[in-house]
Parts: sequence; C-alpha cells; structure tokens
Amino acid sequence: DGTGPKGRESRSLPTLFFSFLDSPTDKNPPGCLHFGASIYCKAMNKDTSLILRLEFVWGVVTAILTVLLLYPIYSNSTNFPFWVPNISYVVVFITLTRYIFLLKHTPLRHLQWMKVLLLILCIPLAIYLIRALHEFEIFADEVGVQALYPNLPEKSQAKWIEYTKTEMLFFGVGSIIVTIVFPFRMLISFWRTHNLGTT
Repeated sequence: DGTGPKGRESRSLPTLFFSFLDSPTDKNPPGCLHFGASIYCKAMNKDTSLILRLEFVWGVVTAILTVLLLYPIYSNSTNFPFWVPNISYVVVFITLTRYIFLLKHTPLRHLQWMKVLLLILCIPLAIYLIRALHEFEIFADEVGVQALYPNLPEKSQAKWIEYTKTEMLFFGVGSIIVTIVFPFRMLISFWRTHNLGTT
C-alpha cells in the first residue's frame, strides 16, 4: 500500500539511491558529496597540492639564483644604489618567463581574476623597470660604474665593472620584454580558460 513499517518512512529505490550519493562521508570533502565528484575533487586537491609545492620550490630556486647573481656585487662594491631594481629585474625575469611558458603548472592556470589583475599591474611594473634601467644607464655614463668599486685594483675593477653592466642590462632588458609579453599571454589564457577550459 506504499507504506512501510510503523515509525519508518517508506522510500522508493531511486530516492534511496540519490540519498546515498548525496550523503556526506568522512572521506568526501565539502563540495564533493557525490561519489563521482569525490573522486574528481580528490584528484584536483592532489594536483593543486603538487602545484603549490612546485611553486614553493620555484620560489626558493629564484631566491637562491638572485643571491648568487647579486652576491659578487655586494661583496665587492662599497655602495651599490640599485639593489631594489636589480633584485626586481632578476625576480621578474625568472617568474614571468616561467609563467609565460609553464602557465599550466602554476596556480594561475584557472584563476581568471588573478590573470586580469596581473595584466593590469604589468603596466606600472613595466614603467618602473624602464625608468630604473634608464637611471642606471645615466649613472654609468655620467658617474661611471667604476665608482662602485673604488677600493679594488684596476684589473679587478675592470672585471667587476663588466660583470655589473652585463648582469644589469641582461636582466633589465629581459624583465622589460617579459613584462610586455606577459599581458598578452594572460589574455590568451583567459580566453582559452573561458571558452575551451584550457590554459
């Protein structure tokens, strides 16, 4: 007659089936209540965890490379006024180059709002990098890079002058180029993610 035993509500087989799928378990994280969805979410959580760990490793590698590149200047120069621009050049060049070519392996891959934000921030960043490089070139022409190494012998001084100019110009120009290219990469990725679900 469609009624169950006293004190128990009668439920059809489909209702019981979907109730089982919707019931949260200790193994299913919030938002992943369905059996199929839980498998997908667990795979996504594992993938996200791996990407975050990879991002941490890249951060450490970038910091180490920055120290290795700038330590020779620090240990030989008595007064180097371009620490902030120089560090910015190295960090921006390494980070944005990685994001341009390895975007699908970064936390940015599906963060659409972050792509738009970084695209906008690249405008003042590019202006800052260009101005800082211009200031270094003015300093090199008017004062001379040798003024950074007054206590070194002439032979050693020439070597460190060449190193400083090469390092500053390479990472300065490189960081400006990737800062100009990066917004276009973000636009392409934004369109692909929105329309195709890829990066």
